[in-house]
Amino acid sequence: MEVCNPDIALTEAVCGAPDAPVFVTNFTCLGQTGISDSERSMRMHDMRLSWVSGHASLSAYSMWFCIVFLHQRMSTRNFRLVRPLIQVGCALFAVFTSLTRVSDYKHHAEDVASGALLGLIVASLTVTVRIIIIDHHVAILFLIQ
Repeated sequence: MEVCNPDIALTEAVCGAPDAPVFVTNFTCLGQTGISDSERSMRMHDMRLSWVSGHASLSAYSMWFCIVFLHQRMSTRNFRLVRPLIQVGCALFAVFTSLTRVSDYKHHAEDVASGALLGLIVASLTVTVRIIIIDHHVAILFLIQ
């Protein structure tokens, strides 16, 4: 609020009641007073850097990687119940992290969704490349022998 200094009246009609706040999106940032124009410009620029959510991206990446890794490594019959429980826990942790970014008003929902999608794509590519390299490496080892 201090960096933006919006030109809105912070009343219940605009922001909603304390028990049911409304996310205000229609405003103009006037900028912080008492600082130089270059500093104000830099702070206004940094304020708008919320896309994509790094927290959502990292949690989606790490949890998806863990889910796929566990699926590949814990494929024996001994882990029939443990593996799905851990995988569901990982997925719920990623969803919880993403939802708290929105509920804490740190990001918009589309920022979090974009970050989670980015994390899923990069994790999928990482796993795919890892599998290709390991399979290729194993094939080379068999050719050498």
